[in-house]
Amino acid sequence: MGNTTNLKNEGKFFYGWWIVIGCTVIMAVLFAAIINTFSLYVLPVTTGLNIDRSEFTYLYSIMTFASMIGNPIFGMLVKKMKIRVMVTGSVLLAFLGELMLSQANGLGMIYLAGVILGIALSGGATIPVSVLITNWFEEKRGLCMGIAMAGSGVGGMILAPIVTWLLAAYGWRTAYLIVGIIILVCIVPFSAFVFRLHPEEKGLKPYGSDSIEGSRSEEKKPVSGLSYAETLKKPRFWLLCITIVLVAIVINAIVVNLVPLLTDMGAPGKAITASVSLAGMFIIIGKIVSGRVFDKLGITAGIILLMACTTVQFLFLYRPTSSMFCMLFIGFHGLGAPAANLLPAIVIGPLFGDRDYAAKYGITSLCAALGAALSSFVAGVLYNSSHGYVSLITFSLVLSVICFALFMMIIKTSPQMEAEEEPSAQSEVI
Repeated sequence: MGNTTNLKNEGKFFYGWWIVIGCTVIMAVLFAAIINTFSLYVLPVTTGLNIDRSEFTYLYSIMTFASMIGNPIFGMLVKKMKIRVMVTGSVLLAFLGELMLSQANGLGMIYLAGVILGIALSGGATIPVSVLITNWFEEKRGLCMGIAMAGSGVGGMILAPIVTWLLAAYGWRTAYLIVGIIILVCIVPFSAFVFRLHPEEKGLKPYGSDSIEGSRSEEKKPVSGLSYAETLKKPRFWLLCITIVLVAIVINAIVVNLVPLLTDMGAPGKAITASVSLAGMFIIIGKIVSGRVFDKLGITAGIILLMACTTVQFLFLYRPTSSMFCMLFIGFHGLGAPAANLLPAIVIGPLFGDRDYAAKYGITSLCAALGAALSSFVAGVLYNSSHGYVSLITFSLVLSVICFALFMMIIKTSPQMEAEEEPSAQSEVI
């Protein structure tokens, strides 16, 4: 037991917490800089280059399509290459993408930058964060995943006012360049010097591995659940994938249009500015709380919490003309937003086991990316057909209710793990 990782037994700072901190920084800087602040650039860039809003928002789709393609590839590569090389290389790609955006004079370079940024998101954030947390933690996995994913909310809160100021003071070109530099400076120290794929690389074990079921802690535990090939044969897995696509459309169609939507719907100017930052705060709360709910109360309670908040948000979006309704929308939006990226990472274990986790998560994260990619197209079609956002709000409300029902159907038709198997949080992942 000399190599135990449990804080309670050793009384030392478990190295895995550095992994959590690094993953949180990735989400706060890389993910938030590319995704959470996207809508802030829509009006300045389209005005500066004299292009349509829908043409620019296709950049969001291109990024997510590229990420969608990259997710299963990086899900396989993560076992074959050093995690430090993969993440650091992806961060350098992210800087290149931001640099290209800062120099863009037309849609061609903008879209090419989108491909690069999508690949950077996949190899630098989506895959490594989920795999690192899963490998390093057996106990408190949901909480740690929630904390790491909450980084995007922290980044949204911090970067939104910074980007807003940069846009006003120096313009969108300088804003893109400075954000690219921030990505490099904040993430490379973690990706190059801190990250290790497995605890064994530091002479450690996953957190909690020595405290599970006492006398059995020295036994090598079997990897629980279905293999990747077996999982692909299950209809409920593909129903889960379809549902994840739909949820991603619901969440991202609002995210990508947040600022212009609130503007056109008559929200007060100060409320719009506050909304972008407050959304980050509520996303932080939502991801940590939902991660804890998944740990303590199980998958059903976690899904109910996330999907209920996702659905309720739209009831307040019809009338954001008052600051109160605007803030209520942002509150429920932030609490439900983890459904877009936390659910694909956290439901695989409870529903299908941890065996071949990275490969299975590669598919569900691909579906989340596909939904995000489709969201701007869906939003653009609905906006152009009605010349407003009310049809998008109604569509999203109905679709979120459908997703809620589909998740409940998936849970109801999922058999319980065999009694003799270890629970999904107690097995070696990769």
